[in-house]
Amino acid sequence: KTVSDLKTDIITIVSHQLRTPVTSMRWGLSLMLQGTYGRFKREQTDALEQLYHNTLDTISMINRLLDISRLEKGQLTFERFSVDIVQLIQEALKAMEPLSAKKRIVISFFPPFDHLILHADKERLYNVIEIVLDNAIKYSDPIKTIKIQLVKTQFTGEQEYYAEVVKKRDGVKLSVIDQGLGISKEDSEKIFTKFFRGKNATTFETSGLGIGLAYAKSLVSLHKGKIEVTSKLRRGTRVDIYLPID
Repeated sequence: KTVSDLKTDIITIVSHQLRTPVTSMRWGLSLMLQGTYGRFKREQTDALEQLYHNTLDTISMINRLLDISRLEKGQLTFERFSVDIVQLIQEALKAMEPLSAKKRIVISFFPPFDHLILHADKERLYNVIEIVLDNAIKYSDPIKTIKIQLVKTQFTGEQEYYAEVVKKRDGVKLSVIDQGLGISKEDSEKIFTKFFRGKNATTFETSGLGIGLAYAKSLVSLHKGKIEVTSKLRRGTRVDIYLPID
């Protein structure tokens, strides 16, 4: 096994052991915030809310690690239904409001259509959007702008590059463009590698295991799409996600 495979195995075992107690913490904190155990002072409530949100982040990270293990073993549950990607992006933006507001970051999204239906796994596609948006916000300085673009296009999926006859399919391109930290040319070649974090990412006080983009790429591939990243150090990053409409 490679070192990466061994890391995955170890972290998967640990994640299984952690999920139950961390989930119990989540429900306990939720009950406390709802007033089940009495009233708390404002400072105490603020501390509990911070702890609650940190617990949610930990649960999300644990679930992501377990999903990566299932993906590699071909055991990930994947169900496609009709999904409105415009609405899904808006839901993700709503969930990200506290994080972007804290840094006074403006996120612009003006889709050219009110609705666009894809055949996709809603939860997994939401995960992809969430990861890319979260990275854009985390690695941007305060008072910056993030642009989200959504356009219809044609593209060739990664699985089809080596086919005898290369065909383009109708699809949609979701782009997230930030003015953030950017990625060096050397690091950009490794950004889809599990457990990789760029050297300049350590200058930001962000937590993470370096699995987000690797996970997102795997999920996009399952949708028969592709994800591309272009970036310039200290100039920002652009992430393009291509997904089939059919």
